[in-house]
Amino acid sequence: MAKINEEVLIGLIKRGLEIEENNSQIVLKLFIAEEDVERRKILYEIIRDSEYHKSLLSGWIRTLKGEIPPVTQIRDYGFDEMFINQKLDALRRIENMIKDFYQCLYDDLKKADLEKFIEKDRARRLLSSLETLIHEEDEHIKIVEGLWNVR
Repeated sequence: MAKINEEVLIGLIKRGLEIEENNSQIVLKLFIAEEDVERRKILYEIIRDSEYHKSLLSGWIRTLKGEIPPVTQIRDYGFDEMFINQKLDALRRIENMIKDFYQCLYDDLKKADLEKFIEKDRARRLLSSLETLIHEEDEHIKIVEGLWNVR
């Protein structure tokens, strides 16, 4: 059985929020460093989606009576000095990692008895939110793969 209680659940959702915040900062740095307008449009979509993901996760933290963690700054990846294939490879790895995190959280929560600490309807909606996030990260991975063809 999964080692999940309300406190652990809130902590894991906070980690997802931190991951999304880092992702949006990374993609923003890629956006700023990008010279191609078409690539910028695609990177903007990922930034916008990440903001939506953060709003979903923040909503769940508030619903579960947790506190929103402060925004932390990420390290500088030096995107200005990278070739486009290096930038895209970094972004692909990040998007895959985010999807993996949401998939692990989803799988863990499916095994846990969520109704012990949150009501059944909330548990169902939380799992649905995670399914949405997993699906959207799949879409981001496809988008990033498509960026390789923008020249």
